[in-house]
Amino acid sequence: MVIHSVTPMQVLMAQNDTIEPVETKQVPGGYLEGRGTPRGFQVTGVWSTDPSVYLRYGPGSLYRG
Repeated sequence: MVIHSVTPMQVLMAQNDTIEPVETKQVPGGYLEGRGTPRGFQVTGVWSTDPSVYLRYGPGSLYRG
């Protein structure tokens, strides 16, 4: 794999052991990736081929389902 970046290689290849585990939830039309919070499931990523899912569940939004 070739990486073209102005960021130093040490920063790109650094591993952070403090990253919280990511959960996946299935919703009609796709999957949501995120973390559980006291207020609900906070979305960090959306996996879908349906554009309306991206409009409903944007990164940072809360899913309570």
